[in-house]
Amino acid sequence: MNNKEIEKEFLAFYNVDLLFRDIENALAKYRILKYLNELEEDKIKILNISRFFWGQVLDALTTDVVISTSRLYDVDSYFRPRSHINIPNILKFIKENFVVLFSKETVWKRNDVVSDKDWKADRIPLLDISQVEQDLLKLEENKEKIFTLMFYRDKSYAHSDRGFARNKKEIESEKVIKYDEIENLIVLAYNLLKSYRISFDGTSYAFPAANLNDFDNTLAILLKQL
Repeated sequence: MNNKEIEKEFLAFYNVDLLFRDIENALAKYRILKYLNELEEDKIKILNISRFFWGQVLDALTTDVVISTSRLYDVDSYFRPRSHINIPNILKFIKENFVVLFSKETVWKRNDVVSDKDWKADRIPLLDISQVEQDLLKLEENKEKIFTLMFYRDKSYAHSDRGFARNKKEIESEKVIKYDEIENLIVLAYNLLKSYRISFDGTSYAFPAANLNDFDNTLAILLKQL
């Protein structure tokens, strides 16, 4: 690929219908799931009015969070990416094309930065290849949790495995991944994408929000009625 094609490929990871949207959706659904699981007892009574409905909602959210987060780190048993659009692949792509994407000369030329005193130079922090190595190390540090997440996705959430169903309790006592560890994987993916994009062309993303006040207000109104 020539330089323009490499840049286009890099930006494809940020397409609204691809990786960045996957991250936002995974985090929003995780926060709703966490909110529902941490409701105070009086508000749980409200949900129990339609217990079957909310049971299905919680089950659907749990499944979606596991599958959505798995898409961000879709790897095989050798920790190799199984799909094109995921965090391991973008780091691999960045490492292989670092000079084209992030060398000082190319970044300044791409963004019309004249000198270190140019105001745009502060807005677009330069990267060193060592940052990519550190981020690859972060993936390595989270490898076992990613493997565990992939295991549950493949054996229970995306597919049904007879051996898993028969030995579910025993397996779950050995292979453990907590909700907050799934959240950490989502946030890690978000922070990685954010840091590379701002060093590419100065584009910065606000942390994706999940406004739960409207639902909290609804529960408060219903609580008064009870």
